[in-house]
This record gives sequence, C-alpha cells and structure tokens, in this order.
Amino acid sequence: PLLRQKADEVLARSALRPGSYAYKALVHIMETLPRDDLLQASVDEIVEISTAVLALMERQQVRLLVRRERFNRFYSCLVYIPRDRFNTENRQKIQDLLLRAFQGEQLDYAVQISESRLARLQLLIRPRPGAQPDPDLRALEARIVEAVRSWHDGLREILVQKVGEERGLDWAERIGKAFPAAYEEDVSPWVASFDVERIAELGDESDLKMSLYRPRSKDSDIIRFKLFKRGTPIPLSLVLPILEHLGLEVINERPYQLHLGEEDQVWVQDYDMLFARGDQLELDRVRDSFTEAFINTWRGETHSDAFNRLILASRLHWRQVTVLRAYCRYLLQTGIPFSLHYMATTLARHPLLARLLVAYFDALFNPERESESDYRRELAAKRLDADIDALLREGGHSDKVFMEYLRTAMDARAGGTREEEAEAIGQAFIRGLNAVSSLDEDRILHVFYAVIRATLRTNFYQQDERGDVRSYISFKLDPSRVPDLPAPRPYREIWVYSPRVEGVHLRMGPIARGGLRWSDRKADFRTEVLGLMKAQNVKNTMIVPVGAKGGFVPMHLPESGGREAIMAEGIAC
Repeated sequence: PLLRQKADEVLARSALRPGSYAYKALVHIMETLPRDDLLQASVDEIVEISTAVLALMERQQVRLLVRRERFNRFYSCLVYIPRDRFNTENRQKIQDLLLRAFQGEQLDYAVQISESRLARLQLLIRPRPGAQPDPDLRALEARIVEAVRSWHDGLREILVQKVGEERGLDWAERIGKAFPAAYEEDVSPWVASFDVERIAELGDESDLKMSLYRPRSKDSDIIRFKLFKRGTPIPLSLVLPILEHLGLEVINERPYQLHLGEEDQVWVQDYDMLFARGDQLELDRVRDSFTEAFINTWRGETHSDAFNRLILASRLHWRQVTVLRAYCRYLLQTGIPFSLHYMATTLARHPLLARLLVAYFDALFNPERESESDYRRELAAKRLDADIDALLREGGHSDKVFMEYLRTAMDARAGGTREEEAEAIGQAFIRGLNAVSSLDEDRILHVFYAVIRATLRTNFYQQDERGDVRSYISFKLDPSRVPDLPAPRPYREIWVYSPRVEGVHLRMGPIARGGLRWSDRKADFRTEVLGLMKAQNVKNTMIVPVGAKGGFVPMHLPESGGREAIMAEGIAC
C-alpha cells in the first residue's frame, strides 16, 4: 500500500496522460527501481529520480543519480550507462570514483542488465566516521562519463556537435564503427571526425579526398597527409614520387581499410612527411595549392617532376609551375646544355627568383589586369607582397636596391599600369641575379627571363565554354629575342605543351606555307621541324615568299590496340 500510494502520487505529479507511451514508461521505471530506495525515499526524491530516468528515454548517455539516506548513514547512487560500455573494468572505475567522492569506507553494488539499451549500476556507499562528503554531482558525473568513454563515444559526440544529431549519429554508426582497431589506436576521435567528413564526401572510385595538417605536438616537424579513396588504394609506388617531387620526404605510411558494406570499401592512407628543405611550412597558405597539385598530378593533368617543388618552395599554383615547365621543355628542344632536372633544381634553389618569373609573366599577359577593380588589384598586390615577404625572410636578402625594386613592383601591382609593373619586376629579377654565384644557374635563370620576354601571346588564361582552363599551353614567340637558338631563326614560332602532346610551328615570315608532321623524335623534334621548314622555304619560293612547318609528338602512345589505337591518339592530339 505504501509503495502504491507513492507511485500514484508520482504519476499524478507527472501530469502525463494515462495510457500514453511516456506514462507507461514512467510506470515501468518505478517498477524497476530498487525497492529499498522506493521505501526509504520521499515522494519528492522519487519524482526527481524517475523523471531523470524518463528523460534518458533509451539515450546512449551516462547519468548519475544520488540519494542521501535520511540519517546520513549511506548514499544510494544509481549510475545509468550504455549497455555496450558496461564491463568489469568500467564498473571498477565508477566504484573508485564514487568511493573517493563520498569518502566511503564500505561499498555494496548491484547490477541490472535487461533488454534496455542502458545498464544500471546501484551502489550503496557508507562514508567513513566523521566524514561529511559534499561532492559536486555534476562534476562527478562528468568524471564518470570521461572514465567510461570509449573511442567511439568520443567520435560520436564530436560528430553530433559538428554536424548535428541526425547526421552525426548516422556517420558515427555507418563510418565510425567501420574503422579498424589499429586506426583507433593511432588516431584521436577529434582527428577522426575530420576523416569521417572526408569519407562521407567521397563519390565513386575515381574520386579522391585529401587532408594535410600538422599534429599538435609543438616540437614536431612532422606533416600528416591522408588520402581517402573508394575501391582500391593508390599504390605507394605512385604516391611516393609525387610527394618527393613536391619537396616532401615520406618517412612512414599507415594504410587502413574500412568496410562500409558488402561491396563498399574505403581506404585511408596516412603518411608522415618532412619538408625536404628543413624549414617550417605555413600549411594554411599552401594547403590548397598542395592538394590541387597532388590530385592533378595523380590524374595526369600535369607532370610529376622536380618542377613541382616550386609549389611549396615558391608558393606557386600548379598551373603557374606548368608555365615554367612549358618554357623548360621548349628550351630543351632548342639544344640548351642542361637537363630538365637541373633547370628545375636551379629554380627551386632560388624560389624568390622563380616567383618573380611567374609574376613577370602574369604582369605581361594576364587579361584581367586591365579590368580589375581597385579592390581586386589591392588584394592581388597584398597576396603577392605576402608571398615575396615570406620568401625574403627565408632567403635572407639584404640588397637595398633589390628591395626597392620589389617595393616599386608591389606599388605598381596595386595602382600602376601593366607596363610599370612588368618593368619593376624585371628590374628586381635582374638585380636579384647578383646573388647567384653559379655561372650555370645564372645562365639558366637569364634564359628563362629572356624567353618570357620573347613571348608575344599565350593561351594560358583562356577558358572553355564551361569555364575550365585549357589542358594545354601555347606560346607565340619572337625567336630573334631567344638567346642561343640554332640557325636559321624563324620569323615567329608557336610552342605547344601539355602532358599529352608537345608541338611547334615555325614560320620564316608573315606569309608562309607548309604542312604538319607527326614526329617520333621526342628529344629533338624541333630540330627535325626546323630542317623541314628550310626545305619548305626552297620548295615554296614560286608560291609564297617563305616556308613554314609544324610538328607534334604524342607523349603517351598506347602500347596495345594496334595501329588503329595509335592513329586515334595521334588524331586526338
């Protein structure tokens, strides 16, 4: 009768509609509460405990409910914990925490595990004689939560905070539980939450997501890079050269395989790297450039070679690096006595001068230069100034005249004309060559500057009807301004470069006639075309004043498919 009377009063105070789900749940809660607690507790205490348990409503949460016995002889503690987290180890942790908090000398416990998602641990704690414990119950509950928190719990809570309850719980269940044990040991829940977001964004097997960051360790120079891909992983033999060409030294790889479904596998490939130059990278400034360079190299949109070091060393976009690579490939065809690797290494050894070469090219040919608003011009000047300032700090330049030329160039970028900017950058570049001690490196840097000056037009800034940039770069050159060209020098020359095809067109005058040759001489096809142009000059004297000739070389002819496949690739090029 006493328990029934208390139960009726609790139900009346709840104001729940009889027969409703919540009403039935409250009845069930009181039926399962420890009988001793129901007998000894006041109605107010039962209301507080039962409504707190009702509020859990099968949620995967930890909750501590404490009732002090009326004569202060013991404390009754009810701890609700997700059933999958309840084990002997966690029970012992909870007991130790509560014994210390209530200054207990004796403890009894009882466990209830039912079909509910929550297990219940009841503890009766008798304080030591003379003890007057008064713990902060909210802080004590937080310590229990932390003590029994699993890796997955931490990940789930972080995801819910970041993306909301519905999506966070879905990701935690679908992706979070697919991480292997080795991943959980190596990666914190906080870092894993970013990985889950990348995995959730993945499309089909051709899609690739990346993450570049520095661990929180203050004394570490380690850079972490992760690849996320469906289906099969990217072989290390492909990844390693790309990263090394970007100027990074890979010291460790940890691959993790996730099974999201019967036929749905995701690979997380985690790399520890060091910046080969030894200094600290400003990741916030280079992250986008790095990830764009990696994915476009992986897809074959650009070459993987030593020129890619300029992306991090000179703070260049991968397409800006492609400009320098295209000029280098042209110079190789003219017979310059240096290898591509040596020329790329020279530019990487002088990152500020490489940055000035690209700025000079942009000042000469960027069509948006004329129509920029004052705001965009000022913003572009600040970005260029920040890049050059960082490179100056790294290089330790102290030439006052050189610095003055740079300041003039920055002022011209912000508010001067195209000609003023180009002239100031050119003066700064020539002055900067004074610090180059190697004659070979000086010659290489000089010839890059000269061939940019010899450029009359370019398609580098063109976009197609969808707004995408062209897959190839072409330069129209004035050969009379290119140093050390073999004779005869054409009147004009067009150089075309892409990873798929390279080509050249030579003409001896404004009006000239000649054909196009499919060459197989990758190393010196310009020499072949130059000889054919001279022959056209003789054959066409009765038709037009002078001759012309063009030639191209497909760089990746198919190894299978026969003559038809080779012809198809040549026509496409």
